Amino acid sequence: MAREPDLFSLSWVGFYARRAARIQPMLAVSILLGIAALLLADRTLAQSGIFLGTGLPFDASFWISLATFSFN
Repeated sequence: MAREPDLFSLSWVGFYARRAARIQPMLAVSILLGIAALLLADRTLAQSGIFLGTGLPFDASFWISLATFSFN
């Protein structure tokens, strides 16, 4: 409210630009940590199936679901 006191004169472009600037860095860090966990996982441990899986498809739909936060 300090930036734009009138709700009807709210700049939607500015609002979403600020929102993306807050969210995107943490999304990038989360993805990089996930990739590091996949690359550094010890493949000889039984628990490595958590990170590596067995026969799980990492196709386009998997990555899209991660990017849209719909992967559960």
